[in-house]
Amino acid sequence: VAGNLGYQQLRHFKTEEALATLNQEAQFAVRSGGLDVNQPDIASGYVFNEGWRIEALGTLNKGEEALRAAVAAGAVTDRLIDRWPSNLQALKAKQLIASNVGFGAMDAMRDVEALDFGRRGVEASASLARIDPGNRVVAFNLAVDHDLVADAAWQTGRPRQSTDELRLALDVFTRSTVVEPKSVFYVFYLIYTQATRLAEIGDGSGAAVMLARAAPLVQRVRAREPAGSPLRALAECWAEGSKADVALIDADAAMARRVLERDCVTPLRTLNPSDTDQQHYRDEALFDSTYSVAEAAFLQRDYVAAEAAARESLAARARFPMRTNAGRREQADTATVLSMSLARQGKLGEASAVIAPVVKLHRALRLRNQDDQWQRVQLAAALYAQALTDKAKRAPLLAEAKALIASLPAQMRPLRTIQLWRERITAAGHEP
Repeated sequence: VAGNLGYQQLRHFKTEEALATLNQEAQFAVRSGGLDVNQPDIASGYVFNEGWRIEALGTLNKGEEALRAAVAAGAVTDRLIDRWPSNLQALKAKQLIASNVGFGAMDAMRDVEALDFGRRGVEASASLARIDPGNRVVAFNLAVDHDLVADAAWQTGRPRQSTDELRLALDVFTRSTVVEPKSVFYVFYLIYTQATRLAEIGDGSGAAVMLARAAPLVQRVRAREPAGSPLRALAECWAEGSKADVALIDADAAMARRVLERDCVTPLRTLNPSDTDQQHYRDEALFDSTYSVAEAAFLQRDYVAAEAAARESLAARARFPMRTNAGRREQADTATVLSMSLARQGKLGEASAVIAPVVKLHRALRLRNQDDQWQRVQLAAALYAQALTDKAKRAPLLAEAKALIASLPAQMRPLRTIQLWRERITAAGHEP
């Protein structure tokens, strides 16, 4: 019972409460024989709930404690599966632990390690799918595991492997006869991610095919939700916003900005969420869409609008938790665009104050970064923005940024975003 309560608290973004609940459950389970595989029901329940506790620890940036818990629970899980290979709860625990440790490793910028854990999760989920082929939760988790591998591959500079894994994640839902209502927004996310990554590698036709897959999902939500429903507005934003972000990657800033302002920013501003979950999703969507508007406006050299959109994006980001490196890096990306926009308006002092903590963050992250190539791109972008604010240090800052971009893996160098930053850095070196 306590384990289920902890899971529900996690899913409603009450992470501290979830951890307290799951800590109590773990202590009780150990006292009751949770480490003894001769009591398989108790031991299986213990390791399964440990999977959720590991997620809570990771979300609260307690990565070392999460890893220790994973090692301990993983040993019990392996012994259970060795003795009872068809123990469904133990197999679910193996998948859950691998997945959550993988996400934690990725946040800690140990992405090769995350790839390994993601593959373990895929293996456990595939075993579960063979034993229980009609279980939609198992199918959903298999998609999540492929998604984890895809993200870790993307972060390590392997875009083709990433899109291949995302295709496998989406295939899980293609094979399912019905996408459950609670899965719809996750499928939107997968479609968006695959479409934008295909656009990045120059596969415009593949991106278009992917975007077309969103239309039936929007129709499903419209059929279920009345006009004015927050969920309906969010679905429409996901679908249209995906098209806009693909256009932005293709340098069609006008189209991207027009669609985002019409179908995301304007309706999201007036959205009235019915609960805290919907409020969280609204704030996430508003953060993402206003960030893209800021990028588009900057490309159009409308620096006043870019500044306004970046400030709105940062305000939205401040309304939901930011405990992870990923969250801090998201915020820093927006601050980078804000600084660039201020600098292009001649507000150099303000731009310098905005970008200084971003550069500090990314220099600190670089010291711990093992194999996250996109963190290097983010540092290069921050150095470019700082160069715009400091003419005396411009040359060394741009040289460092240029070297970071040049050091990226070969598969990353042709990506549209990498080309854009390379061009920006080179052009800034020729400015008076």
